Formats: sequence, structure tokens, C-alpha cells
Amino acid sequence: MIVSGAMSQCMWLESHWNELEKYSDRMPRTFVHGDFKPKNALVRRDSHSGAVFTSYDWEMSGWGVPAVDLAHVDIVAYHSVLKELWSGVQVEDLKQLALIGKIFRRLAAFDWESEKFDPRWEIAMEHMNLYKADMAGLIQVLCGSNHASA
Repeated sequence: MIVSGAMSQCMWLESHWNELEKYSDRMPRTFVHGDFKPKNALVRRDSHSGAVFTSYDWEMSGWGVPAVDLAHVDIVAYHSVLKELWSGVQVEDLKQLALIGKIFRRLAAFDWESEKFDPRWEIAMEHMNLYKADMAGLIQVLCGSNHASA
């Protein structure tokens, strides 16, 4: 069952939530976009400035750990920019935080899909199945990183 599988994943994450929180609490806080992904970002060429970055859709923004924003970021490039500001944060720390951000994004996707969920709606079932499969892979990577155990 797709729904019971997703529920099992959520229950497993709940039982390991304190580990995710402890890891996140070690990381610096910053201004977070909250929905940073390719469709909400644009890089354009400017004849005077060169490349100009613009980000859209700031309704989820706030102050906190940038886990969800790191889900779609080149971690090595990100680290090369912030290493002077966050000297204690290593590339591996950011990769782990990005993994946690991907898990948070999947939890949000479960929530979004559940709001319109009806087992008769084939597309909702398809989406939930994709999210469940993605979450299974994320949990497996998390367990392999020794920050949580199944």
C-alpha cells in the first residue's frame, strides 16, 4: 500500500526526529528562502555586471538552518562562498544538511498530496508512490551516514 508505506516512513522519521534536530542545531542560522529550486531562480547575463542571480517566490522565507534550500544547490560551490563566514562548516556537513533538507521537502510533498488525496485519483496515487520511493532512498542514505539507524 502506497499510503501505509508513506505513513511508515513518517513514523520512522518521527522516531528519529531528535537526531535530525540535534544535527540541524549544530549548523549556523541564516536567511532561508524556503522554496529554493530551479523554477524559482534565474541567472541572466548583464552587459555591465556579467551574471546576475535573481530568486522568486519568497513566501516561505524566514530565519533558520538552510536545509531545504540546499536540496537543489551545488554544495561544493556553496561551501566555497560561505567557508569564510562559517569556518567550522565542512562540505560533508552541508551534504548532510542537504540530505535532511531533501527529507523535509518530501515530508512537505506528502502533506501537499494528502490535501488533495483520494484513492480514486490516479495521479495523486502516482505522485504519492514517487514521493514514497524517493523518501525510501533518502532514509537509506541517512542510515548509511550514521546519523540515524533503521
